[in-house]
Amino acid sequence: MLRIKNKSVYVDIINIIVFAYFLFLYVVRNNAENALFANTMRVLFALCFLLFVMKWSEIRLPHTVVLSGAFVLYAGLSLTWAYYRQTDAMFQIFLNFILSTLLLQCVRSRRHLEFIIKSMAICGTGVCVLILTNADLHSLNSRITVEGFNVNTLGILLIFSALCCWYLYLTGKEKIWLALLFPYICFSLLTGSKKVLVMLGTVVLLYIIWMNKRTLKGFLTVLFLMIVVIAGIYAIFNIPFLYNVIGKRMGEFLQGLIRKERYNASDLMRENMIKRALELFLQHPVRGIGVANFERMNRYKVYSHCNYTEILCNYGLIGFILYYSRNAYYIFLYLRMEKERRKDELSRLAIAIMGIYLLIDFAMVSYYSLFHQTILGLIYYMLVYAAEKRKAGEKH
Repeated sequence: MLRIKNKSVYVDIINIIVFAYFLFLYVVRNNAENALFANTMRVLFALCFLLFVMKWSEIRLPHTVVLSGAFVLYAGLSLTWAYYRQTDAMFQIFLNFILSTLLLQCVRSRRHLEFIIKSMAICGTGVCVLILTNADLHSLNSRITVEGFNVNTLGILLIFSALCCWYLYLTGKEKIWLALLFPYICFSLLTGSKKVLVMLGTVVLLYIIWMNKRTLKGFLTVLFLMIVVIAGIYAIFNIPFLYNVIGKRMGEFLQGLIRKERYNASDLMRENMIKRALELFLQHPVRGIGVANFERMNRYKVYSHCNYTEILCNYGLIGFILYYSRNAYYIFLYLRMEKERRKDELSRLAIAIMGIYLLIDFAMVSYYSLFHQTILGLIYYMLVYAAEKRKAGEKH
């Protein structure tokens, strides 16, 4: 067992490992060429976190861990009736659950949670460095590509970092976070990801609602955000560079929604995969076809690019309810805080992140991802510590 007499040194070691963990999630894990190295690092981080849990001699199992654990258990049981025994995929899901759960054991106070938020805000610089050093920035007539990395994922990571910077600026008024915010947004737009635009729109809309106060400052804030949104939309569709990077793809997507026609091969493929996933779900609506079996039972041989249909297809209604029960629990916690007027910026950050996931899950599969499962677990502590701070304030 690890024994360190100096408590401050002990905390510093935890912080270093936690920061390294998020740097790994941001920069290393997403490289498709480093699969073996990434899995080795997962195991090493799990062992490090386990040592600190043993030091505390206490394992906490909050509701979020119990609910996600129930889904992982059901996913494992689905191997018994699956058409194809995808043991590698199941091992990945199980390892992600263990690692994200062990990280949550390191969140023992709001201060620990704030450090994680700062780590995410800083790690966005690593993604920017990746883009600057690996992308072809000399021919920016279309969305950038970064060899060995999924640019959609990089854009999503930058939006999460930007959201953390915004939260840190609102709570601490330190301009360094505002200085990081704008490069993150600019680089995320360079990825040309439609999900990035959805995430930005969701966050702006939520903050417009939250800041709609009957004060001059609240009115001016809402007005400023609306002007920014309108100016951004105009720039995306009228500035040639931005139109080539993301405006054209967004226009084709919107035309597809309105006219039910697909001008983009990627959108057409996604639509076909979602239809196929729904067909398989209707054939096995209760328990599904088994963990990761959709990848083997569609002509594209990949996941369905929609978390909802992926879970419905592979795990049926039982798995769907188990997986999204965690989100329902978060909504319950937030509504209770809303009723008791105990919300603050941390709870708003939590609900903004959850709102983002509920939307972008229509266009990506998040339950396979270690990063996304880690963030979804952290939402619980954001809501809990936001409520505790408000209660403490009321007592004083």
